[in-house]
Formats: sequence, structure tokens, C-alpha cells
Amino acid sequence: MNVTNTLLKRSGADRAIAFAGYGLLAASVLTVGLTGLAALIIALVSRGQVSPGVRRHLNAQIGIFWVAFVLIVAALAAGIAATVIEIDGLRNGSGVYLARLQFLAWSIDVSAWRLVPQVIGLVIASAVLGLVGVLWTVVGPLIGVIRLASHAGEGVTRKP
Repeated sequence: MNVTNTLLKRSGADRAIAFAGYGLLAASVLTVGLTGLAALIIALVSRGQVSPGVRRHLNAQIGIFWVAFVLIVAALAAGIAATVIEIDGLRNGSGVYLARLQFLAWSIDVSAWRLVPQVIGLVIASAVLGLVGVLWTVVGPLIGVIRLASHAGEGVTRKP
């Protein structure tokens, strides 16, 4: 056991690392995932230097990051696919049937657009996957913080 490992356990700094990781994960919703990536790196680097109880929290943080990453990538892929299909549909004369699209002072004639069911499905899938990803990124760390806080002595070497 090296000195850093012992100091982390004895001082309770390993729990502080876990709390910081959860905070960074939750903040990743506001920072487009950058703080989540920082939390992932911290968890991966710190895993070998913390107590087994805190290691479980760091492993959970890694899992939270990857699940959120997959959900957000799937949401983006569905959104991009919907956009590509709709653009292709507009070029081919199909698309959403609307008479007129009004935005402030501009209006666009969209009478040639037809409704493409795949686009609607992909837009709904994109919205649902994105929402689930955001909720996972907020609720997962919140549950982790509650669990970590409820085990106050875990991860800290108690003095005799």
C-alpha cells in the first residue's frame, strides 16, 4: 500500500473525490458533457487509490457517464437521420404537408411538404432518448450522493 493510498483513505479525501465526481456528472448537463468527461477521468485515475466502498461509487460514476453518453449519441443519431430523411424528402417532392410556415416577419411556402412517418418516429425517438439521457445524468448522481452521504464512515479509516 503506497503513501497516497493511505492518506486518501485516512483523511476521507477518497469520499471527497466521489462527491466531486457526482457533482461534475450532474453539471455535465449544463456543460455539454465536458465536466462529465472530467468526472470519468478522475474516477478512472482514482479507482486504485480509494477504499473499496468508495471504489463502488467511482465505478457507478463511470457507468453513469457511459450510459448517458450512449443515450445522447443515439438521440443525436436519430435527430441527424430525421434531418437527412427530411432534406432528401424535400428534394424528391415529399415532406410535411403544411400550407405556410410563419416565423416572425418571414413566411416560407411549404405547401409541397408531405408528412414522412419515419421522420416523425425519428424525431420522437431523438426527443425521448435525449430526455432520458439528461434525466439519467441528473438523477444518477443525485442517488449516488445520497448513498455516499448515508454511509458517512465508509471509506474513512477510523482511528482507535
